[in-house]
Amino acid sequence: MNTKHNSYFNIFNVFIIIMILSSCSKEKKIAKQLDGNWTVASVRITANGQSLQSLETINSLTFEKCKTSKETSCSGSAGLANGSSEAMKWTLRNDELSLASTNANDEIYWWSGRWLVQENSKSKMVLFSDDCLNCQTLNGEYTVVLTK
Repeated sequence: MNTKHNSYFNIFNVFIIIMILSSCSKEKKIAKQLDGNWTVASVRITANGQSLQSLETINSLTFEKCKTSKETSCSGSAGLANGSSEAMKWTLRNDELSLASTNANDEIYWWSGRWLVQENSKSKMVLFSDDCLNCQTLNGEYTVVLTK
């Protein structure tokens, strides 16, 4: 009976190790795919069950190559429709991307918050947030499609 208990314990430990390794590799995969310039292909905003017209002035996001870790803040920038850009910081934990800006006058400031990476490939990424500052202001949700 003790042998049976040990085999269950071993199977459980192997399962936990596989879960930890797969989450680490998923984070590294997303971080590697993030590297570079992404075009904002579409922004869908929903507030109180209604679709709102997007008046976003952010037309691209650039993520600089970074060795991600849960404590590391990486650099990037947001490209604006007027041709200028604004600095941002980003972190990645599992499939959650956090964007941050310290300047409340910046457009990217309103996208600050946590974004769930719903879909990711080398050429397309779909981000969802109900946590970004604009989301909280509108009491709504953002879905952003990025393409390379």
